[in-house]
Amino acid sequence: MKRFMICVVAVMTAAGLSLGQQKSDCPDKARLCKALQGYKVCLKSENLGVRTSALYQLAKLKSCFPDLDLSEVMLAVDQVCKKDKEPIVRAQANLTYAYIADDSLCAKVKTTAVDTPVEFFNRVQTELALRD
Repeated sequence: MKRFMICVVAVMTAAGLSLGQQKSDCPDKARLCKALQGYKVCLKSENLGVRTSALYQLAKLKSCFPDLDLSEVMLAVDQVCKKDKEPIVRAQANLTYAYIADDSLCAKVKTTAVDTPVEFFNRVQTELALRD
């Protein structure tokens, strides 16, 4: 129950980051730090949906704020890439890792208000496939 509450707070914090701000503005450090700590906890959750949602929200943060430095969560995402027991989470973690690490990919593929995580990750995967 405690982890669930932390995850809810993290999601609400992320939603608050984008409320009333322009795309070029970066969230203030205190709010961002709190959100990133929440996402790190969410990535270790037992709940599959919480882990996949955290990955999507991290990608969404990078999409909304391209200049944002998310290097502190890259290690946590990398661990999910390698060690998660669910194949779908590992796949989404790899796509999230590539998205956060590659600024040109971030510039080409953006999240939209009507996106689902599946649609977003499909566009990221398609863009990566076109590069090969």
